[in-house]
Amino acid sequence: MKVHQVVGIALMALAAGLAGGLLLAGRPVEGARFPGSGGGVYLGKPGAPQVMIEVFALDCPHCQRFHEAGADLIREKVGNGALVYYPRPVFLSREVRPLTEAFLCVAAEAPAQAFDFLDAAYARVKVGEFAVPELPQSARACLDSGRGERMARRALVWAQAVGVEATPTFWIDGKRFVGAIPREKLAGLLK
Repeated sequence: MKVHQVVGIALMALAAGLAGGLLLAGRPVEGARFPGSGGGVYLGKPGAPQVMIEVFALDCPHCQRFHEAGADLIREKVGNGALVYYPRPVFLSREVRPLTEAFLCVAAEAPAQAFDFLDAAYARVKVGEFAVPELPQSARACLDSGRGERMARRALVWAQAVGVEATPTFWIDGKRFVGAIPREKLAGLLK
């Protein structure tokens, strides 16, 4: 299969699984094993006491609501060294692909600005604005080189390989959750 066919199949599988995410909202998936981070970008200190992986899509309304409700908790835990966060964005539509790739470049090249960029990207998508805003120079070079595209493809293939069927999907300390985790529950999970 060609790369675009694999990506297309993965996108269809993720889109089809969105309804399932509603049914399982924030519930742990029994027997789901921790898949490892899949490499790629991370925010925080690698030796942090907690690990969180989030598979999300900027154009997923459930991901948007989760971000609005809980991103500050994740940001705080990453900032104080208590959490290492592995964002694994996928794109459900071609419109958000450039923003997804740009986010990965910002996270890789200017990690201190990654959460602010993610806030802005979600806000842009919410109002139907998909253009990539001005980026730090190193992140722009990453995007222009095609590295952002390669990272986005790897995130999508990884998500498919570990069985992600809905966005958002999380692993917190090795335990898998499908669907948006309510803020109160997230606060309890992030020690």
